[in-house]
Amino acid sequence: MKAEESYEAESLLSAIHDMSEDLWCAGWRNDLEFFLWSALQKDGRWPSATMVRGAALRHLTYLAAQCDGWWVHCGTVDRKWEECGGRVFLPLDEWRALYASRVPDEG
Repeated sequence: MKAEESYEAESLLSAIHDMSEDLWCAGWRNDLEFFLWSALQKDGRWPSATMVRGAALRHLTYLAAQCDGWWVHCGTVDRKWEECGGRVFLPLDEWRALYASRVPDEG
């Protein structure tokens, strides 16, 4: 089974999507993956990410660790919607490198 097909990975995708709906009434807010990752890391790279906290944040952290990955919008990795259904699962190492290259560390 592929990592993105695991229960934890599917649960992570669902949780990310639900947070987007709850916070912005959007299926996948622009830059959602970056915003939520900044909240998880508490790195200050996305200042408004501090609005995500508590149980929701712990849940995302747990699921990402369990599946060793993170979901991104297909456009984030230059893939066409038709190729991947809109979302792409990245191993955490790959995601961390992408995040670091796209979101400057202002600290």
